[in-house]
Amino acid sequence: MDIVKEVTRLRNIEAIRTLIAKYALAADAYSPPEMMRPLFSRFAGWHCEALGAHYDGLDAVTKGLAQVRERAVLWTMHFNVAPLIEVSDDGTTGTAFWYLWELARTSLDGGPERQNTWIAGSYQAAVLLEDDAWRFGRMDLSLRLLAPAGGPAWPVD
Repeated sequence: MDIVKEVTRLRNIEAIRTLIAKYALAADAYSPPEMMRPLFSRFAGWHCEALGAHYDGLDAVTKGLAQVRERAVLWTMHFNVAPLIEVSDDGTTGTAFWYLWELARTSLDGGPERQNTWIAGSYQAAVLLEDDAWRFGRMDLSLRLLAPAGGPAWPVD
């Protein structure tokens, strides 16, 4: 085993784990483009069939994520669980999979009423080293649960 290669691989995995955490922080801060932009490559894509959201290109991704937050998913708390990260042998690309458990306040029907919502699913992302930083390429969010949580409104708005 080449110890230098192994340390480099582990450092890359940790950098990608940090990228995933920064994505959650940005999403929970209402997805401002200035926080999201550094996380995605210039060739980025973000897709979620359940939300009817398909964005390709860095500008489209950052603007689209902000619009989702403005229109439908109004408050969130992301819990990223069990990330599985693989890095290519040359250390320039990789994949990341993780589960999502999320509390949210939504207006998914487009109306003004907000409701407590449970969201569960998983992310699958291509990651790449671009300008000496790990960034997301294509990211797909697959939702398995999008359900009203009931009860009184959570005091988050």
